[in-house]
Amino acid sequence: MAVDLQQLQEIHRIESEVDQGRAGVKQLVQSRLDLIEGLPEYKALEEAKAAVEEAKARLKIAVRDTARWPSWTLRSLRPGFDLRDLREILSHTLVMYTQQTGKAMLKEHDRIRQIELRARISKRLLGQERLPIGINRQFGVHVPIPERQPEVKQTEVGKGE
Repeated sequence: MAVDLQQLQEIHRIESEVDQGRAGVKQLVQSRLDLIEGLPEYKALEEAKAAVEEAKARLKIAVRDTARWPSWTLRSLRPGFDLRDLREILSHTLVMYTQQTGKAMLKEHDRIRQIELRARISKRLLGQERLPIGINRQFGVHVPIPERQPEVKQTEVGKGE
């Protein structure tokens, strides 16, 4: 029992020393920050950061107000959709190739590449049309994906012939 009491006292003493050490480190960090913030170079840096943020805001407004921006935005979305479709086609083609041949390797002219099959859960239902994501985001219009209700066929019960 005396050993337990001595160990507890030692633990409490060390904990208080750790708390004092932590407070000392915190005080050193704060004094370092105060020293840095007092330098004229730091003040110049903060002013430069504020000027950069202001310039960014002006640039965003200028880009948004450019007359060609809406047409450029719509034209720039098309290649992204095409690339996504091409990647999806390549993925399906590689899956079909591995299923039909049983091979997970592609032989090219000068090298052999391994096919990596990955699985993920789709965000849309099979057969549901894919809507262009974000096409109206810059105009502040939200286009929700329409919800489809499963078709339920009701049969007439109790009808006699």
